[in-house]
Amino acid sequence: MVVMAGAALLLAGFAAWNWLRPFAPPMEKASIAVLPFDNIGNEPQWARFADGLTEDIVTDLSHSKDLFVVARNSTEVYKGKPSDVRSIGRDLGVRYVLEGSIQPSGEQIRVTTQLIDATTGGHVWSKRYVRPAKDLFEVQSDVTGKIAATLIGYEGAVAEAERSLIRRKPPSDLTAYEFYLLGMEAKHGGAAGGVTKEGLDEAERLFLKALAIDPQLARAYVGIAYIYEYRLEFGLGDAAENLAKQMEAARNAVRLDPNDGETQLVLGHAFSYQGMGDQALDQFAKAEALAPNNADVLILIAWYLPQLAQPDRAVSLAERALQLNPNYPNWYNQGLRFAYFFGGQFDKSLKYAKLVTDPFATDYAYFAAASAMTGDMTAAKAAAANVIRLDRDWTVERYLSDSGSYPEDVAMLFVEGARKAGVAACVPAKQVSSVPNLVRLKTCDEERAPRAPG
Repeated sequence: MVVMAGAALLLAGFAAWNWLRPFAPPMEKASIAVLPFDNIGNEPQWARFADGLTEDIVTDLSHSKDLFVVARNSTEVYKGKPSDVRSIGRDLGVRYVLEGSIQPSGEQIRVTTQLIDATTGGHVWSKRYVRPAKDLFEVQSDVTGKIAATLIGYEGAVAEAERSLIRRKPPSDLTAYEFYLLGMEAKHGGAAGGVTKEGLDEAERLFLKALAIDPQLARAYVGIAYIYEYRLEFGLGDAAENLAKQMEAARNAVRLDPNDGETQLVLGHAFSYQGMGDQALDQFAKAEALAPNNADVLILIAWYLPQLAQPDRAVSLAERALQLNPNYPNWYNQGLRFAYFFGGQFDKSLKYAKLVTDPFATDYAYFAAASAMTGDMTAAKAAAANVIRLDRDWTVERYLSDSGSYPEDVAMLFVEGARKAGVAACVPAKQVSSVPNLVRLKTCDEERAPRAPG
């Protein structure tokens, strides 16, 4: 599995969104879209905080089982534009829209928020905070709790235990949080996008600086866990060391904030890379329970389930992620074509494979296999040629080995599609010794076996 997380800041176009429009939110739940907070004054430092505040409120609210929260990527298209909340409500299928702004003034910061009923345009609730800049995260927690109270009868209706699941632990230091945000930018490849060794190195340095200031900053450990996951994906550094450090960072994240769905998610990833399938599934269940409306968490769980013998559940989670995030970022397309392919829905896999931008050899391999499985051999052969053009040594067996073992019947879906398309399925016998992490497929051992003469 090759996760091109560097594209995570790119938005899918409205054409893709319109195609996905049949997905509608479960309106029996209170539904909300949080628009990007405006940065009044346009100071670059506070632009990062405005984005971070928006994302944190979305993430915190998505932990509630009683709220349908549209993912941030789907509201990013409205950033810096005049907002017609009625139109936004119709476009995103939500009842409520939250608008806000952040305005620094010396050592003070003013945060203004208003919750609007998108069906009428009327204000449900609004509040203005003027606090010392260092109290920004207290403001965030207050805003999040107040919205939940307004929408779902929160105060007095929900036990304190549920309240604690809605909030992640906020950073205790503003400077640490800024280093965290800069680390996220570096991890995603900055303005250019794309994962690079240099970007990962810089991101790790920034996350460690954040932790030096605030050792309790669980989300910085989440970022570090992802860095080592990407290093494993791209073959950067020693694999054993990457596995150990991925696990260490993920365990630290959970230790510091066990009520955050993303900390549980990255520990599930670490268990999966270690071949500990049962433990991975336990972690994914915890992550989903804690963040049932976080689209990113759901799609990143779905990405791991086929190799854990749950391809149908992967499809179900992928479709829930689409409900929550109709304007998803480009990297979703890789997860979607993966989940649908192993779920046996080859037509849908092909549709999402076509939407992948800047495809790698693996992307073309899925395109080829899905085309072959749907009977389009012309497209399959063309995509297969691109696999060879980009990586002459690419094989299904080597690719599946990069993220651990797959059940033989699941692996055989990709093998069958690849063989039909003319994509190499198995590592050649003469190259087996040069692939130390190879998880050998039975069908490939049979292909490599010496044939009896005559």
